[in-house]
Amino acid sequence: MSYTANQAVTQVRSIINESFASFWSDTEIEDWIKEATIDISSKLLCVETEDDLTLVADQWIYTDLTALLKIKGCYYNAGSGAIKGMQRKDIQDFGHLPVSSGAPKYFYENNRNVYLWPIPSATEAGNTVTVINSYETDDVTVLRDEHQPLTFLYAAAKAKAKDRMFQESALLMSQYLNTINFERQDKYDFGEDSIKNFAMK
Repeated sequence: MSYTANQAVTQVRSIINESFASFWSDTEIEDWIKEATIDISSKLLCVETEDDLTLVADQWIYTDLTALLKIKGCYYNAGSGAIKGMQRKDIQDFGHLPVSSGAPKYFYENNRNVYLWPIPSATEAGNTVTVINSYETDDVTVLRDEHQPLTFLYAAAKAKAKDRMFQESALLMSQYLNTINFERQDKYDFGEDSIKNFAMK
């Protein structure tokens, strides 16, 4: 089930057993839900988007990305359906790879920038590289259905702590953190590109 922002507040109020604002205001519950959403989206890398980079001749560093956290993959589009996946490489490999000209084949990410190799020439200018990446958000409505209830646990834990009900707060926060850890290990820990396990060709 997908929740709106208002429904998320209602769910938290159900856990803390306060249907209407009295001790806890809607605003502070909303803020705790936002905190949790930032934590979840940054730790689980579960909110994704695609950014198209328009290639410029002799430019190998591109910065116009949507709050990039981690690149999950890239592909080069030369138009007319000519799409090729790209390989992740370490920056120290650039300039030493078997391909030094032509369409970008490799990418590297650092400090929310994308580095491409080979460096695009006038031939590739105007074509695109699509970057599939995760980003950070405080908007609970963009979380996946299975992740939204985690924000309720976090917010309820914060609410209980405000009321000095520390044992209940710790239990709720423990549930939250344990589920976060499980979700990360189960779904979102990515290994190195498999191509790295083989000799370069």
